[in-house]
Amino acid sequence: DSVLNFFDNQYVFAVILTNISYGNPKDRKAADPIKDLQTEIPRTYLHIPPSFDFRIGRSRASREKLVFHYWPQRLVELSSFTVMINQNVPWHGSNPHEGAYKLRVFLGFDRFRIHMAGETSASLYVYSRESGRMVKYEPDARFILGLNASGSFYTQGLTVLIDDIGGNLPLNPTKQDVAFGEQENGEVHKDNLYTWVGSVTKFFYDYHINKFDKKKTILTKKIKEFGKDLVQTPLKEIDRSHVTTFNAEFRHYGK
Repeated sequence: DSVLNFFDNQYVFAVILTNISYGNPKDRKAADPIKDLQTEIPRTYLHIPPSFDFRIGRSRASREKLVFHYWPQRLVELSSFTVMINQNVPWHGSNPHEGAYKLRVFLGFDRFRIHMAGETSASLYVYSRESGRMVKYEPDARFILGLNASGSFYTQGLTVLIDDIGGNLPLNPTKQDVAFGEQENGEVHKDNLYTWVGSVTKFFYDYHINKFDKKKTILTKKIKEFGKDLVQTPLKEIDRSHVTTFNAEFRHYGK
């Protein structure tokens, strides 16, 4: 079959979907699983090298090569933080950095999502190096990250990407979600992670909104000015992109 013709390349495999039931027949707009996969696969995998040739389509002639530039294509003011997470010592305890591991956090404002009414809250995506994919998604992570969840604070398409570069996050048996309950001090680990990620998220948001006298309407306007058109020039994958890097240090001063 022409769909399976890979010209004798031994490092190739194919997945064929047939007779699938997809979407709701009552919807006005017909569901398109191929189009949805073309969007979801680049969003699901954060670190795919450019040498990886991934194609999807309905036939050999229509197979379209996927480009894994999902987040560099979307995020305005894409920035990177590195925070230290301790799995056993509370973040407000003594020597919380001793024995801690590095966690990378990417932050930015989604110039596509900011135009979608009701979907502009701070969203969280957790990527595991152990499973090699996204394992958790929170459409509104303001409460989890300890941020002000009232009104339009921490919205504007604010996006938080947790990159577990060391593979330290505990996963459930299917490796499709974070499972802090599997660890002896899982609650401490969980609290430390979300506290530190919440801290850099608040810093990032405040840093940018302060440029506009803390006026959310102006910040929203500035982000929307980037538009919704795809960037046609070649982009690097997020791991090789030149992003703004903050070397910030946060301390606990007590109540």
